[in-house]
Amino acid sequence: MFSSEYYSEIKAAFDRQMALLEDRIQAAGQQGEGLVPGLGRNFLLGKKEEILGALGKCTQQEAQALRFLYSAMPFSDLLDYPVDLFLAYARHGVFLWNQGDFAGRVPEKIFANYVLHYRVNNEDIADVRKFFHDSILEAAGRQKGTMYEAAVEVNYWCAREATYHASDGRTLGPLTLFRNVLGRCGEESPLGVTALRSVGIPA
Repeated sequence: MFSSEYYSEIKAAFDRQMALLEDRIQAAGQQGEGLVPGLGRNFLLGKKEEILGALGKCTQQEAQALRFLYSAMPFSDLLDYPVDLFLAYARHGVFLWNQGDFAGRVPEKIFANYVLHYRVNNEDIADVRKFFHDSILEAAGRQKGTMYEAAVEVNYWCAREATYHASDGRTLGPLTLFRNVLGRCGEESPLGVTALRSVGIPA
């Protein structure tokens, strides 16, 4: 999937994340289980095993994509979300890289950071990419036009699916906004970015 040069950068950053996790495991072992509720040594060990176990079951390309996601995420996301969620993003990314409408047309670093990457803002993360990809293609049909034309079509799709509504409530994730139909600008922008990334357009 990635060139050996770029993947070596990803692997080094992933290894730093795992080293940080290992440091937290060691610190939790020294401090005792009760000092940080919910983040005791057993939880952290389980998180490490969960990540390494998933990597062991991936294809080579899925493992590269998953390592990228873990290398580029805030440490809090590593702790807060299950590995299966990020594996879904990795698998959809591999699909777009190999078979998406724009396969081979996006440079690897742009693809990794602006298509594969799961986070847009501070929204809750959910497994949405395949759902959005399929919904957009169902609405727009499979068109082999330019990326610009596809981006315009995705923008129209977003406008049909969500309407602006001012709110001071908690930030909705893209899937929740899609289901609620109403959202503020800070929620509509993650919807738009997620929709674009779901079909392989960097955003």
